Amino acid sequence: YDVFETGEGEWVMVIGDVCGKGPEAAALTGLVRHTVRAVSVRERRPSAVLNLVNRQIKLEDTDRFCTIAFARLHHNGDGRISLTVASGGHPPPLLLRARRSVEATDSRGQLLGVLDRPELIDRPVELEGGDVVLFYTDGVTEPFDRAGVPAEARIVSVLWACADEDATGIATRIEREVLEFTEGPPRDDVAIMVLRVTPS
Repeated sequence: YDVFETGEGEWVMVIGDVCGKGPEAAALTGLVRHTVRAVSVRERRPSAVLNLVNRQIKLEDTDRFCTIAFARLHHNGDGRISLTVASGGHPPPLLLRARRSVEATDSRGQLLGVLDRPELIDRPVELEGGDVVLFYTDGVTEPFDRAGVPAEARIVSVLWACADEDATGIATRIEREVLEFTEGPPRDDVAIMVLRVTPS
């Protein structure tokens, strides 16, 4: 996961997961992270960034792959905040509106490193004061799945219940819920990123 500035009023948020563990998986993680940072400076469309990441993975001639959810945030001069999201095989970010409704960003696409031309879609989202965007890895959903609990529905329920929390409070609440369903050490990495728009 990473968050970085690409220009005045523009930021990138990215979260992902690579296939496997060990040195080869770590090397792929480094390749993806550096490619995202380098390409994001000159390429605005999230889907185009992910296509270039996919190309770099394919050039490595590896049987490993990765999933990524990528978002570019733009703070407009008139105070509006827009988010454009693309997902390469990764759970799409969830959006909690200040009016207490939860939406999926509907940005699902194919994972990276397998196909030459994966299907990737840019989804624009307009954010308002108080809105929350939640990014997470499948390490968050797996404990619920193993317990026979519908994972996305459970995350939506927790997210809705902590609508009055700040970003740190929301992340802590979701992490605590995941750990309650986890027997023993987590089997997969658990990563949570929360963006909350400060009300004007």
